[in-house]
Amino acid sequence: LIARKENLSMASMMGVWLLERIQDLLSILLWMGLGLTLGRVTAASDSSGTVMLARTRQAGWLALAAVVAATGLLALWRFRSASMSGWLDRKLRFLPHRWHRKISDTLQSFGEGLQSVEHTGKLVLTVGYSIFLWLLISGTYYIVCQSFGGNLARITFAGILLLVAIAMLGSTVQIPGVGGGVQAATFIALTAIFGISVELAASATILIWLLTFAAVSLVGIPLMILLLGFSVYGKA
Repeated sequence: LIARKENLSMASMMGVWLLERIQDLLSILLWMGLGLTLGRVTAASDSSGTVMLARTRQAGWLALAAVVAATGLLALWRFRSASMSGWLDRKLRFLPHRWHRKISDTLQSFGEGLQSVEHTGKLVLTVGYSIFLWLLISGTYYIVCQSFGGNLARITFAGILLLVAIAMLGSTVQIPGVGGGVQAATFIALTAIFGISVELAASATILIWLLTFAAVSLVGIPLMILLLGFSVYGKA
């Protein structure tokens, strides 16, 4: 829709979309890394919660390392996209022609998306927007947990960052037409890591999902209809 409205190529828009998805993933990894390495996250009193927290803390360091490595790779690709795309294209020629063509087109689109970032200031601005967005989401999680009181209210903000990161990673696993990845990941994190009772964790999980995912539909669906109408009839 944006490509059609702004008279841009689909390849460039796919590149921008890929770049946005990667930036989102890096933000989640950064959130997890900060929550685990810089903040004080308290696990459940039982041994299973402590063991799981220790493993996720190790994953936090790996997440920070992945963010640094991926950022460096993106910067390198930004300035040497043609040579890097060509090198990968040559290395992947052993694949069947159909798959090789698809990967080659994706790499080209991704390179065009990176080229769309013309100024460092704009890139810094988009990163700032992303951080602000995740702060709002984390704040929603924190307020919901505080509103329940009890053990949920004892989860620190660093723990909330971990909870958000696990929930967002869970969003990558969805059952078509049903969903469930976010809810399952949030529920498992609350019960297994923070030792929240099953009933309380289920209630908090549903409320968090309603506020951070379902509520978007109230504004998003009308805007989508308006944008579709403009795209179809505005060009007529």
